[in-house]
Amino acid sequence: MTFLTTLFIILVLSLIIIAFVMFYRRKKRQIKQSRTALAQHFKHTVYIDHFDDQPIFNNMLDPLLDMPLMDDLESIDNDVSCVEKVSDIPATPKSELIIVLYIVDDLGFAGAKILTLLEALGFKYGHLNIFHHYGFGMIQNNQEAVCSLANMLEPGTFVPQEMSNILIPGLVLFMRLPGPFGGRVGFELMLKNARHISKTLNVSIQDETHTPLIPDKIKEIRTRIAHFEQRDLL
Repeated sequence: MTFLTTLFIILVLSLIIIAFVMFYRRKKRQIKQSRTALAQHFKHTVYIDHFDDQPIFNNMLDPLLDMPLMDDLESIDNDVSCVEKVSDIPATPKSELIIVLYIVDDLGFAGAKILTLLEALGFKYGHLNIFHHYGFGMIQNNQEAVCSLANMLEPGTFVPQEMSNILIPGLVLFMRLPGPFGGRVGFELMLKNARHISKTLNVSIQDETHTPLIPDKIKEIRTRIAHFEQRDLL
């Protein structure tokens, strides 16, 4: 191999590496920008207007609270620390509460894997071109979703027929309160799904600030829900 040939090969390899690095950085920048934009979108709307025509079935709340939803489900009715902190959270004039969780990977998730996973978990594709979960087994409501799942990239929609050919940078799980089973049951159902998805994809769950969903944050969300429902009963 001549010196010029070796030099040419090195030059080509260098150009390939540079191109890959530039593509990777641009992809990360696009994902970050899209994530920020979508976070703002969920902060202000989270598709609230699309749910206003859905019926509320809060009369189903009481008999469901005694049903264990996950191994580490806390008994909120007996959680004294939760009740003590309710008064520390300022009341909000809104009549709705939105809880949002993110599951993100900078390298993206294979669309086909996401579709298979969501179908296995019982998510149904439908309204707004996103996926919805209506509950497990007896805890199920066919008229109103307990939680929904959107694409991290705007406009947040999915096209199932095209998912096998794309990478999805992140998923957005969200629930709107009041909901069909009440906030406490609804959140545990959403959290159960989020944990299963994150474990399968080997990534962590993030809260609405895009930081890891630690136990203290989960407890804070439960307290926020309890406060919202207490205020809603007044």
